[in-house]
Amino acid sequence: MNNKRRFHQKRSKQVTILKHLLRGNSINSVEAFKFFNTTRLSSSIKSLRNMGYKITTYFEGNSKLGNYIMVSGNLTDNKDLYKSRCR
Repeated sequence: MNNKRRFHQKRSKQVTILKHLLRGNSINSVEAFKFFNTTRLSSSIKSLRNMGYKITTYFEGNSKLGNYIMVSGNLTDNKDLYKSRCR
C-alpha cells in the first residue's frame, strides 16, 4: 500500500479537514481550531494541495482571515481523486 492510500485511510486532522471540504463546506483557521482542534490549518491545506486537491482561498470583506473552499467545478475532480486514493 503506498503512502497516499495509507494517508486517506487514517483518521487524522488533515483527512477530517479534507472530508469537511469535500462536503462543500468552507473553513478558516478559527473554525479549524474550534471544530478540529488544529492550529495549523494553512499547513494542512498546503499538504492537501501538494497531493493534488484543488482548494481555493478567498477573503470576505476587509477581513484578513482566509477562508478555504473547494469550488464547485473542482469539487467532483477532488471527490474522484479522493475515491481513487481510498481503494
